[in-house]
Amino acid sequence: MKILFVTNQFHPPRSTGSGNSSSLIYKELKRRGHDVNLLIFDHVYFEEDYKETRFGKFYKKDNFINTIRELSKIKDGEYDIIHNYGGGYKNEILPLSCRDFEKTKIVVTFNGIWPACWSIQGKNYDRKCPNCCRFPKKFYCAMEKRKLSMKGFSFLEYFYRHFQRMSVKKYDKYIVLSKSTKTLFSKAGFDKSKMTIVPNFYDPDLYKIIKNENVKKKDDNIVILHAGGIKRHKGFHQLIEAFKMIKNEDVELQIMGTGAEEKRRKEMNINDNRIKFLGKIPYKSKNFVERYKRCDIFVHSGIWPEPFGRTILEAAISKNAIIVSDIGAPPEVLGDKALIYEPHNIQELKEKLIELIDYPEKRNKLAERAYKYIIKEYSVERSIDKLETEYEKLLKD
Repeated sequence: MKILFVTNQFHPPRSTGSGNSSSLIYKELKRRGHDVNLLIFDHVYFEEDYKETRFGKFYKKDNFINTIRELSKIKDGEYDIIHNYGGGYKNEILPLSCRDFEKTKIVVTFNGIWPACWSIQGKNYDRKCPNCCRFPKKFYCAMEKRKLSMKGFSFLEYFYRHFQRMSVKKYDKYIVLSKSTKTLFSKAGFDKSKMTIVPNFYDPDLYKIIKNENVKKKDDNIVILHAGGIKRHKGFHQLIEAFKMIKNEDVELQIMGTGAEEKRRKEMNINDNRIKFLGKIPYKSKNFVERYKRCDIFVHSGIWPEPFGRTILEAAISKNAIIVSDIGAPPEVLGDKALIYEPHNIQELKEKLIELIDYPEKRNKLAERAYKYIIKEYSVERSIDKLETEYEKLLKD
């Protein structure tokens, strides 16, 4: 099968969640003998790094003109499948440039909540609201994206987003990462018959490193870990508030990652030396692996409808006990293999933390169950089996 895999994040050198996913999919398809070309649109300008890793041939800077120029070069029948992974201008340009194609099928993986939800990282998302995607709410979300001086452009923002959504609906197949994301997109009017769930999967190379790295957990204190962007929708500020309510001096909270809100959030714990901001730690590095292996409790505290969350996979294969907020994919993925609390309920989060701090037997049992379940159900082989099946179905239609 001849495939063009298009992405705006790829690892190496990007170590973001979607970058890891896209590179693992690409490598597994290549390993299975498919003829796969890779086209990277990256707005961070890692051109030299891609050349060093032999991916530079397909590297393009992510801007509107480059995207149109490169995607318009593709001819019908040149590839069997064009698979667009992630966001960027290519999301709406690809289906327009391929609108008359008959031989080549186009597929998109939605690695976020856009274009189903226009809210800024789910800021205004309400899972219980049946009118969430109707005009008043969508227009409100368009206004929220603009600064006060730019509110007059909200109508333009609304119609531009509407055009993007109409364009994206022209894909032959939508790949979503979880049931919760499928529900969100169905609610927004996307055709359910075109939609298939192909979940994320743990990184087998990281798993080998974790398994072989001899790191012992310290017995004298309990380590709670939060990993990911230091951004409000990740809910880490609520985790800090919950943690500060715990008076146990033998417990430490470590926050791994960087982001726009990092400086302001550091001020929240200025009088609590139990809270450590670790900054960005390179993926798969010795320090990265040690942080997970020394962790006792991992918290995914998102307050938006996370499409999946790779960090819960990293925590599970590291044998961490896991706590997740009841929104998006994490509670769906882990189920009773994690403790689940209502998002924004800081008191309940505190209680879940204390439950695992005070009862090591429960902590260890939960960690072991999550580990065995993720290893069995969320391998790259299982997900690519599903992806190949969807490719084959499309080509038979």
